[in-house]
Amino acid sequence: MPPLDHGSLLEKLNETFRVFLVNRYADPRLGFGGDPVLRVHIPDLHWISADRRAMYPDYHFDGMPLFLDLFKILARASNVEVYQSGDRLDFWRMGDPGESPDEIFQRIFADQDISLMNMVLSDSGATIVRGNHDAPLGDLTNPANERPDRFSPPNGRFFLTHGSIWDQLERLPDRLQWGAVLHAEHHHAGTYEVGPFQDDPEVSIDRRLLLRRATRDTIPIVLPDRAGAVTVASEADVAAVQFAFVPISRFDDGTFSGLDDFQKTSGIVEFGGAIRSEARTRGAACRLFLVSHTHWPRILVDEHPAGGPLVTLDAGAWIENSTIQGEPAQKSHTLGVQFADEVRVYQLDAR
Repeated sequence: MPPLDHGSLLEKLNETFRVFLVNRYADPRLGFGGDPVLRVHIPDLHWISADRRAMYPDYHFDGMPLFLDLFKILARASNVEVYQSGDRLDFWRMGDPGESPDEIFQRIFADQDISLMNMVLSDSGATIVRGNHDAPLGDLTNPANERPDRFSPPNGRFFLTHGSIWDQLERLPDRLQWGAVLHAEHHHAGTYEVGPFQDDPEVSIDRRLLLRRATRDTIPIVLPDRAGAVTVASEADVAAVQFAFVPISRFDDGTFSGLDDFQKTSGIVEFGGAIRSEARTRGAACRLFLVSHTHWPRILVDEHPAGGPLVTLDAGAWIENSTIQGEPAQKSHTLGVQFADEVRVYQLDAR
């Protein structure tokens, strides 16, 4: 199969899946220019064995057929690079008290389905980092199974990490968080409101910020309603989608630093200052950050410290649920795609 771009990938995806557009953003200042690589970003998978999945009836990965079909498409293209942003495995929901990371790792991969999917992921040449739920990868006896918690290519154009390095809750010890997950009374999937906004978010955000600055109030900024992921079959469908990213540069206000919750993310991942600081360290070439961790797919566009856009592509997860325009919410099977100076997030469903 010849090299893929956004249009040809969408065409191939539609041959196998129902495809929904969650978000998109394009700007020539992203700096990828004539780069011929199409990068596919696979977010959280949370693989656990079949016997352990029975303990979490609606909170586990259940997209094996879609996952394998996706990689059949990607494997045929000559210009695809695959990136997986951590929480590929879920040690926290797989482990028992007293078990070592090596023992948990072996039990996960004793599941034949997981072993097959991991082989397919590895055969793609995927670059894989570790997240918080698979942080014990760093403690395995065999270093070949370890994964770093971050990656950036030699040219420094993008930065891949799980996102938990900016999570305020992750400051708690891993063992404490692990225990809290195991002993929680209920484990239920959430439903994430995704897709383009029904109205221009910049207007709503600016109105709220003006009111807050005038009154010195600390009311949080809650974003306007989203329409749900949009069915797309062609590039014309994609081009018709408006208001498809979050303009977070408008929240850069020192007076109220840390008070903006971007709708339910306050105290979880600081998408503004933390990533802006990381970008400042990495220089003007690094304008794209690939994360997951939140399970909430979205594209956040900030102002880079050197000028121009600073884009965070949160690809969501293959766990929990996402809203679909005009339809009931569906299991999340999301992925991020970057080609040239455009980034997108898609949601896949079986035909």
